[in-house]
Amino acid sequence: MITTNSKSLSTEEKVKKVIPLMMVLFVIASLLTKAFEIVSPSIANTFQIDASTASLTVTFSTLGLGIAAIVFGSLSDFLPIKKLLYIGMSVFLIGSILGFVLQQSFIVVVISRILQSIGAASMSSLCLVLINRYLEGNTRLKYLGFFTAMFQLSSAIGVVLGGYISKISWPFIFLVPFISLVFLPSIIKLLPDEESKEAKKIDVVGLTLFSILVSSLLIFFNQLNVVYLFVTILLLIVFFIYINKKEDAFIDISFFKNHKFLSALFVEFSLYFSFLILSFTFGFVLNTVYGIELSRVSWVLFPSFIAATFMGMVSGKINDKIGKNAMIHLGSASLIIGLVINALFIEESLLILSIGAIFFAMGYPLMYSSVVDNVVSTLEPSQVGRGLGFVDLTMKTSQAIGLALYSNLLKSSALNKLNLFNLESAEVVSYSNIWLIAALVVFLGLITYRLTSEHAQKVAVNH
Repeated sequence: MITTNSKSLSTEEKVKKVIPLMMVLFVIASLLTKAFEIVSPSIANTFQIDASTASLTVTFSTLGLGIAAIVFGSLSDFLPIKKLLYIGMSVFLIGSILGFVLQQSFIVVVISRILQSIGAASMSSLCLVLINRYLEGNTRLKYLGFFTAMFQLSSAIGVVLGGYISKISWPFIFLVPFISLVFLPSIIKLLPDEESKEAKKIDVVGLTLFSILVSSLLIFFNQLNVVYLFVTILLLIVFFIYINKKEDAFIDISFFKNHKFLSALFVEFSLYFSFLILSFTFGFVLNTVYGIELSRVSWVLFPSFIAATFMGMVSGKINDKIGKNAMIHLGSASLIIGLVINALFIEESLLILSIGAIFFAMGYPLMYSSVVDNVVSTLEPSQVGRGLGFVDLTMKTSQAIGLALYSNLLKSSALNKLNLFNLESAEVVSYSNIWLIAALVVFLGLITYRLTSEHAQKVAVNH
């Protein structure tokens, strides 16, 4: 157990000490996503399912993370952070126990990952609340930079851990969260004492309806079944009717009447649509092409996440020098270069694939703050809080739907008919083409950003 003498510390000093410990919890929770991406081939083999079905452990948990982030962020306005942390940790550990004990059921594994993600959302959301509520100025920016870097570091640890655990047995990943119990006593001691405020109404109906809507959309992209499309359209109509009549809806109709906001969200959706594709498919590619075990796959990816961690730490300084527009262009270019390199040289060498992965991994930390600012800048000050929650949810939903659609495309025989680079096997052609498609999606997202930015500038000049 880690002990800390907190009696003589001021509130700000306590916060500065507890945030690194909260970030440790955040790293432990976040690394699970990458770990499960790496062991996806093992999960597919265990349950005798295809890559598309195996991806559900990632897609639904990612969606749960986005939805839960809004809930915990809203609850933090009137409930003490300590209480919310207890709730989040409980859900986190219950999901871990459930997944390990009932590992023979794929459905239970998916449900367990969703529960783990809900708990993980509490750690990321509450860490951000601490930073924004108790720190100011450059100190706040410094800790936000660290937070971004820790997310990338968690990915690096996750790919290595997933690779090593796959050599033993993939269900042991469910036991990793119990490491967080070592840090919990010190965190509880250092967290500021807060009183419960008058409870604000949480739009449970709207949030539930929206969650079901997004889940239905995600299932449609995973299964490509017209029934789910019909259900999604019906839910969408019901949702819009609801928020149009509900005065205190968690997402009110004014957001959808703001065309600049919708355009910025579409840009975000397009750019983050391919976020999960490379790390998820890497294990399948290296096993198919090179016949190597998953532990080695993790080491091929490891340098890319270390590079992304470094980029996250210096992205603020780069942004100060070149500006938001250049950052989005630079980040998009890095993503496209990484995907194209790997699509072209998929059969050449592990070194080239690792270099391509480095370019890809650096792209997102380069553009993250600029993409978020692009959305938030379209909102009124009174909408920023909810807008940030919606930004996070859109980001997670985009990643989940993107992975579901890409995974489904991998099952299609049409994807391996266009052999642009004279590759040896049809399966390898499919992976190469899926990376090229992902690069095209990023490019279209960048084009959309340029068009919307130019339109906004013309409107501003005319007014």
